Amino acid sequence: MKFNKVTQLPISFFDFLPEDWKEELRPQWDNLRSSPEVYTITIDCELICMGIVFKEVLPKLSLAEKRVQKMFVNYSYIGYLYTLPKYRGQGFATKWFEFIKKQEPKRNFWLAIEESNLIAFYSKLGFKKYEAPLVLEDIQDEFILYYNHN
Repeated sequence: MKFNKVTQLPISFFDFLPEDWKEELRPQWDNLRSSPEVYTITIDCELICMGIVFKEVLPKLSLAEKRVQKMFVNYSYIGYLYTLPKYRGQGFATKWFEFIKKQEPKRNFWLAIEESNLIAFYSKLGFKKYEAPLVLEDIQDEFILYYNHN
């Protein structure tokens, strides 16, 4: 297993992602490409897990993300964290995040998820669910999570 910080993205980069994520990210990539950090896990040269850490320029945000963005000014945004289905449940996304934390131990993170079953996974990593009823009361299909390094 090898962790990589990818500086030159191959054309196949987008092929790794689910179709709906590709459609969302591809049109934005020219505006985003200078600031994100792309980290991957490979086994025998096969890409099995990948995620993007956005520090400055953020991808197109959902309504929920736009509403809370100002709460996370000194945080990096994690997006497009994906593990190939055949490797899920083996701890690769956990290892990916642990690797990211080691790169900059004092960094804080935030992210959004649409699947409530992922809350337990991120909670094990130290993320907390952002609870702000007045901000998110009419948004039922998305959850904002954050991680503080201390």
